[in-house]
Amino acid sequence: EHDLGERVKELTSLYNISRLLEDAEISTEQFFTRLLTFIPPAWQFPEITCARITYEEKIFNTENFQEAQWRQIAEFKENGKMVGTVEVIYLEEMPEFDEGPFLKEERNLINAIAEHLSIFIERKRSEKMNNRLAAIVDSSDDAIIGETLDGIITSWNTGAAKIYGYMAKEVIGKRINIIVPPDRQDEITQIIDKIKRRERVDHFETDRVTKDGAKIPVSLTISPIEDKQGNVLGASTIARDITERKKAEQQIKESEEKLRSIFNNANDAIFIHDLKGQFLEVNDAACKRLGYSKEDLLKLTPKDIDDPKFAKLVPERTQILLQERQTFFETVHISKKKKKIPVELSSTIITFDGKPAILSIARDITERKKAEKVISDLAKFPSENPNPVLRVTKESVIYTNKKGEILFNAKGGDKIPRLLEEAVYTALDMNTVNKVEIELNNHTYSLDITPIIEEGYANVYGLDITERKKAEKAIADLAKFPSENPNPVLRVTRESVIYTNKKGERLFNAKDGDKIPRLLEEEVYTALDMNTVNKVEFELNNHTYSLLITPIKEEGYANVYGMDITERKKAEKEIQQRNKEISALFEASRTILEYNDFDKSTRAIFGSCAKILGVTVGYIALLPSDQLENQKVFINPGGLEYTVEPNFPIPLRGIRSEVIQYKKTLYHNDIHNSDWAKFLPKGHISLKNVMVAPLIVKNEVQGLLGLANRDGDFNDDDARLATAFAELAAIALVNSNALENLEKSEQRYRNLSNILEQKVKERTLELAAIYEYTPTMLILLDKERRIQKANRSALEFGRHNEQEIIGLLSGEALRCANSLNDPRGCGFAQECQTCKFRNSLLDSFKTRKNCIDVEVKLPFIRNGKKKELNLLVSTIPLIIHDESLVLVNINDITSLKTAEQKLKKSEEKVLNLINNISDVLIEVSMDGIITFISPQIYNIVNYEPDEMMGQNLLNLSHPEEKGMLETRIRSAINSGDLIDINLRILHKKGFYVPISIRGTLVKTDDELKIFAVVS
Repeated sequence: EHDLGERVKELTSLYNISRLLEDAEISTEQFFTRLLTFIPPAWQFPEITCARITYEEKIFNTENFQEAQWRQIAEFKENGKMVGTVEVIYLEEMPEFDEGPFLKEERNLINAIAEHLSIFIERKRSEKMNNRLAAIVDSSDDAIIGETLDGIITSWNTGAAKIYGYMAKEVIGKRINIIVPPDRQDEITQIIDKIKRRERVDHFETDRVTKDGAKIPVSLTISPIEDKQGNVLGASTIARDITERKKAEQQIKESEEKLRSIFNNANDAIFIHDLKGQFLEVNDAACKRLGYSKEDLLKLTPKDIDDPKFAKLVPERTQILLQERQTFFETVHISKKKKKIPVELSSTIITFDGKPAILSIARDITERKKAEKVISDLAKFPSENPNPVLRVTKESVIYTNKKGEILFNAKGGDKIPRLLEEAVYTALDMNTVNKVEIELNNHTYSLDITPIIEEGYANVYGLDITERKKAEKAIADLAKFPSENPNPVLRVTRESVIYTNKKGERLFNAKDGDKIPRLLEEEVYTALDMNTVNKVEFELNNHTYSLLITPIKEEGYANVYGMDITERKKAEKEIQQRNKEISALFEASRTILEYNDFDKSTRAIFGSCAKILGVTVGYIALLPSDQLENQKVFINPGGLEYTVEPNFPIPLRGIRSEVIQYKKTLYHNDIHNSDWAKFLPKGHISLKNVMVAPLIVKNEVQGLLGLANRDGDFNDDDARLATAFAELAAIALVNSNALENLEKSEQRYRNLSNILEQKVKERTLELAAIYEYTPTMLILLDKERRIQKANRSALEFGRHNEQEIIGLLSGEALRCANSLNDPRGCGFAQECQTCKFRNSLLDSFKTRKNCIDVEVKLPFIRNGKKKELNLLVSTIPLIIHDESLVLVNINDITSLKTAEQKLKKSEEKVLNLINNISDVLIEVSMDGIITFISPQIYNIVNYEPDEMMGQNLLNLSHPEEKGMLETRIRSAINSGDLIDINLRILHKKGFYVPISIRGTLVKTDDELKIFAVVS
């Protein structure tokens, strides 16, 4: 009997320690302190027993601890290394047993306690690592997905939800093929085969499909997840959405195709030469005009084709061009057959094959020179021209028409208007046509000042381009807006709507020009008054929207970007409900361990269940072996009156009978009108709805959990929860049966602990693989901005190993060149005070708020040289084990910025050609609709560009040639041939003008169009 009592004490001690291990929130100090209280009662002489735990230079004692010579010691380990000891000491000398005064069973017990301590310490280490890695993974903008070797999804971070549109609960447990397009399914097998061979897949570019069926381009990095023995457990996939990069590449391609089309089909001669004058590229028109083959012309320089009188001016004009970036002047070209060709040159500095070069567009002005020579008197001046026309010398006005007289307040014989003096002097001194734009009386005018050197005067031709400038600005502004965005996008002032896309129009019932929606007024005012981005959420049409209101203060308006976050809000609500359910179940589980008494346990379990389900009435009852009637353990009447005797056995009929028969939870939401109502005894509590769950032990129903009178109907989710609470009550019933179950419980908890430990280890391996191989640089910083941890991408960027980088400041670790400008290092140089990286980091530490997607341009040391790089930085504050940290996500976007700059330069080249060649440029869709036409069209058909945009070119062509044009367009689509068509087009005054169209097919916005030159 004494030995049995000692074993019960030992098992009770281990049982209590196992309960401690199940407490996920307990700290190391709390665990050691509470564990020490379980030790003395477990030894055979508890009244003279004390204990001590030593761990990481910290000591924990029982209150009665004293040093003495009679002691037992056991070591506990972390990752195979001894990290502490547990000691049991007798304060007095006792009889000798197996190990001094101690029993061999007590040696086994202290070794088991040390083993439990090892389990706890290793778990805490894993939890700390897991918490850090999980925080890093969840904060990443990249999609990070864990999967088994069978392709089953096991984890799904918020980045994956953003990119693919699925919430984690929608995909976990499903095959990874759900996000793979049908034509890419074979990739999965190939990738998994590589992972099984322990091979990585780096930066693999492919397509994936989102929840709404859209294809998106992604870059995949896939790594095997291995255990310590090298066995492959699964794979972690890091996917980066490269849509923007692909768009930029496509836009560059489209822009270059347009540039080639203009270059090859223009009637003006186009030359590209380096700064030394060597021709690098010429178009067909240049070869044809000068009579050279392309091969021969590329061997020459501008001086070789200029009249000697002008050739000597080339160095001077080149210097002017290098200073001003763009110039206009006249010269005379000499053809291979020595023919003189007067031309007007428009020259611009460009980048060609990565080096500075000069693009020159030469317009043949032979006919204009002849016309100007013919003008010998004022009678031929267009006195009725609606635009200003003047003839001036350097000192005075010779002639002005009515519009010029009104505009410049000058008549013939008056002094030259001050506004024209410099431009006229330049034209006459340089003997070149001078093009200028002026602002006058709230209008913008374009002036062509043509010198007539031999006569000593210049002709001034003006054109009011006010409306064109407004249109260009409006088009430039609105071109930035995503008209097809599925989310609402608006541009608004304080009073009205400037622009709204289709979604915004439907959502706010507002069109361009309408009054600003009342729902937006206050938020837009706040954004504009405070000159700060305003983020708001609102409910509309049973949906929840998040709005980002960005003020453009200098323009007096704000851009409104909306996003439907209804599903996200629903998910958050569901998560909150699940957390409540888990908390209630955890609380009920705790009572099972706290009370051996079934009555106390079940009352606590019922209380947790009733609280989460919102019921007011209920009971827990046990069934006798004959299962003919139930006997209550307790009843909660919820304050309602009843006259039936509480201890009166109630026959098992109605809903209770069916629950026992089917061994499942059942409910009814209208008990008064059910067949079950007749089985209630007289005087029973009044019920409106009922749910009954079985307490199942060894596959037999041994009790019932009854719940009633919920405010609202029961549903299947409630039944699932009631079943879980009934299972806990059944466990409490089993635990209360006998003391001998202690040893079995200890083994069960040990098994659960081992399973949990294995899961933690597997998750740690998965998170570690994700953290290590993500292409995003990840660094974890303490409040001193010193690095605690950095992944492989960060180590490679900073050229450090893992030991070197720990403790470095962020700028030093990444080799920021500004850190070298001050002997005190990162943060002290003059440039550091305005560093967006540093300020975002400090802001996150100070405010505990995220700073997302901050663009930073900083100099870094690369191969001993300073190189400026563009980074996209996000700083995310974390609290891990009471330590304040900031996680920094860094992506190198230098290549993307370079692509954007390349696109901008390419577009500038296109715009420069459009503005400076004499030909008309036209863009036509495959069905003949004119989508773009340059202003020079007015000189051919007397239509403004706006009048022709949107019209069908087929309808404007001569009826006899319409069929031919349609056939040629179809032929170009089918064969991809160049388009070269001569036809007649309708003039505004009703007659037809002969034109030629030469061009090619260009893909713009995923649509084939004809881009051509019209002459």
